[in-house]
Amino acid sequence: MHQNIIGMGNKAITLEDVNRFLEQFKVKASVFGIIYRVRDKNEETLFNLGISAQMREKIVLSLEGTDFSHTTLGDVFDEGDVLWVFGKDYKGTELYIKITIIDNGRCLCVSFHEAEHSINYPFKPKED
Repeated sequence: MHQNIIGMGNKAITLEDVNRFLEQFKVKASVFGIIYRVRDKNEETLFNLGISAQMREKIVLSLEGTDFSHTTLGDVFDEGDVLWVFGKDYKGTELYIKITIIDNGRCLCVSFHEAEHSINYPFKPKED
């Protein structure tokens, strides 16, 4: 069992923390939907990979704890929010997905694009 790979402040994040966040995110998304931040690289990824808005939603809602990479703090638009970074394979392309739950309880997807760097998955079982 993985213990404390990535921290949030002084607290290490566990797989249980990630699963709890995803559960809350998915419940809120089922009620309020997900707001997707419009950015050129997000839109280009959808176009280049032929991902529809419905497929994007399906991919985001399929995230699991083992897809988690790390947390980061937001900037400008999402200043101060803790953003949760995940990676997901889509037809051989690694996607970089950054999501959060904002103050009003709405779900926000800040990033949904091809990974620009290799993503570290602290909770994914290591392959031999």
